Amino acid sequence: MRRGFTLIELLVAATTASVMFTILAVALQLLFRAQSTTQAEANTATVLHHFAQRLREDAHAAESCSFDPPPAAESDDAAPRVLTLTRDDGKTIVYDFHPDLARVRRRLIHGGQTEARDLFNLPSGSALRWTPPPEDGPPVLSVLVLRPVGEEPQERRPTRKTRIEAFLGMDHRYDE
Repeated sequence: MRRGFTLIELLVAATTASVMFTILAVALQLLFRAQSTTQAEANTATVLHHFAQRLREDAHAAESCSFDPPPAAESDDAAPRVLTLTRDDGKTIVYDFHPDLARVRRRLIHGGQTEARDLFNLPSGSALRWTPPPEDGPPVLSVLVLRPVGEEPQERRPTRKTRIEAFLGMDHRYDE
């Protein structure tokens, strides 16, 4: 009658357990990576939603807009891009995008003083393209946000595009 295990049986059991723990560790790592990616995408979607909502509200209240540099001169991707919306109540809203920081800063200015500020952090490597309203068509301001997706190196990353459009002066369309 046997009372124990042979050395071979113990080695087989230990090897089987180590293979199972390795598979479990890899599965958990993939699960945590997927959760992290999903959370980052959800945060980015929330930031873009708030940015789009604020931009539309500001564009609807604006009488005019200007760009610095002008959209035709946008050749240097590292240069900050500035959109200035002017309202009829003397307030100015300035959106400036800094590509190196991947963020959009919004400032509400009245009488030379900044009354309110917002900061919208985009994913690293994001780009922003302002498109002015056409001269002869409806006054639609268009913003294209290009943001990298995934964790591959920057040059091989796919890009997700988000277009935000807003009518300028929509709040004033019924004014007499």
